[in-house]
Amino acid sequence: VYKHARYFLNAHSGLYAILGAGMLLSNCAIWSGDEDIWYEAKRHICEAPHETEQEREIISLTLAVIDSSIYNNGDFPDWFISGNFEALPPDSHPVACVFYVKYLYMTAFALASGQQSREDMRGLSMMRMIPNIVEPLITKAVVEKTVLTEILLRLSCAVAYHNSGRKEKATAHIDKAVNLALQDGFYGTLAEYTRHFDGMLEERIALVSESALERVKELSAVYTKSWSKLSGKVRNKLIAQDLTPREREIAKLAAFGFTNKEIAQLKFISE
Repeated sequence: VYKHARYFLNAHSGLYAILGAGMLLSNCAIWSGDEDIWYEAKRHICEAPHETEQEREIISLTLAVIDSSIYNNGDFPDWFISGNFEALPPDSHPVACVFYVKYLYMTAFALASGQQSREDMRGLSMMRMIPNIVEPLITKAVVEKTVLTEILLRLSCAVAYHNSGRKEKATAHIDKAVNLALQDGFYGTLAEYTRHFDGMLEERIALVSESALERVKELSAVYTKSWSKLSGKVRNKLIAQDLTPREREIAKLAAFGFTNKEIAQLKFISE
């Protein structure tokens, strides 16, 4: 990936090549925990050649997308937040849908955990609404046969169902995403989502292939360590890496405002 990024940068072939190179470098930074590569990626994007206001807006969106990958969710352009993709090239709309859903999820998580507040949204209300937006996008991806988009949308939708306590719905999307991902060897894609499911994703992969599970767990360990290192440095936060899936799940419920008694009832454990 790093070599591909360097190729695009050295080719000097215009805006989208530079933006693509920046996004590739940001992924290298996340998987390696390298802060220098992270800021280099952002610098290249900021310096990308542009001539129109629309191209400037696309640069702003690219920076916001990169920041969102480490849970910094504050800089998306207003037009993107409203779900308007007219400024983007048509062939980028499938991936734009993926990032839009990620934006919605991060906003819902911030609202549920009290990091943000809105008068019209409280607790898990937005989290519960996300699947209503994502399900039609999944159907569109199926019809258009954009497989990676479908996988990412299904996993994002499953996370929202999981956090809303709708396990059956989450399981159905996880199983479909896992089957698609394993066909093409997208182990890294699955590894990036494991921390969101509190052990549930690994359980479903194990039902399909033990060897695939071992590969995903191996990659997940690398990703979690590197992502936590980079995200912690950039956001100046200490991110816990040693919680068990059960501990992470309970901590998340506590952050969502559930009481000890409610958590005990939800998880079928003693208070």
